Amino acid sequence: MGKKDELEKELASFDSSEDPEKLLSAAGYWHKAGNNEKSYQLLDKARLLPMEKSQRQLVDGHLSFIGAALAQSGTKLKKLEAARRAILRLRRNSKRNPQESQQLTAFMTTLGLGDVATQMEIARLRKGALSNNRNSSRYN
Repeated sequence: MGKKDELEKELASFDSSEDPEKLLSAAGYWHKAGNNEKSYQLLDKARLLPMEKSQRQLVDGHLSFIGAALAQSGTKLKKLEAARRAILRLRRNSKRNPQESQQLTAFMTTLGLGDVATQMEIARLRKGALSNNRNSSRYN
């Protein structure tokens, strides 16, 4: 038995795990191996487990990424409902840099949530305009 076979056998034992870390690790392996469907299944299972907020955001981020990749490859959006819900949870996180926001809106659009992406972008631009107005009024 080769190392790859041994690794895949060990990862197969993670399928029945109730540990989000193990499921996340296995999902990462299957994504790198090119099996996004298997990765998505594991992430979908992980999202149902109790976990800390930081872990939840990590699982949601990976679920959104893999879901968008599957949507681009032609998977029907109805099958990607978990990714759509995950991305909507991520939208609430206000601590994003502009690059993360752009990536999030791109994933939203890919997952059929273009109207939500547009609303999020409008809110971000308004917030930026308000903060620019406040900063400029300080020096007048």
